[in-house]
Amino acid sequence: MKSVILKQKVKYQYGYKFNGERMRKQKIMLPIDETGQPDYCFMEEYMKMIENRLLSYYQAYLNNI
Repeated sequence: MKSVILKQKVKYQYGYKFNGERMRKQKIMLPIDETGQPDYCFMEEYMKMIENRLLSYYQAYLNNI
């Protein structure tokens, strides 16, 4: 959730600060399942895929140095 919120920070630069009122109005876009609820299983699997990709990238790097 943190990374989704932080992606919104480009809208809030100097002079247009991210305060409590703007935070309450902010919409956070998440993938949903067929019932309309946040699809936490998809998000977990997606993050595992990214983590595995990065781990294999780092492992290849370490093998080459």
